[in-house]
Amino acid sequence: LSPRAVIIADNILYHGMVRIKGTIPHKHRTIVMRLREYLRMVTQDKRFETTFYENGDGMTVSYWKGYEYAENGIIGTCR
Repeated sequence: LSPRAVIIADNILYHGMVRIKGTIPHKHRTIVMRLREYLRMVTQDKRFETTFYENGDGMTVSYWKGYEYAENGIIGTCR
């Protein structure tokens, strides 16, 4: 990604299935698993700053801080 890139993802809750704790219908399992993985990545990876909007089926706006961002803080700058 380019420094300071913005990633906008719409319909991130996939008809509410991403939040279901039980069994997901077979034909939806792959997309639900991948959306959960994506949400984990952009919310737990310190290199992203992510805002989640719960309107409708959900949307995230993520800002890429860069490869040089470490868990213990910024160790360089992105240009």
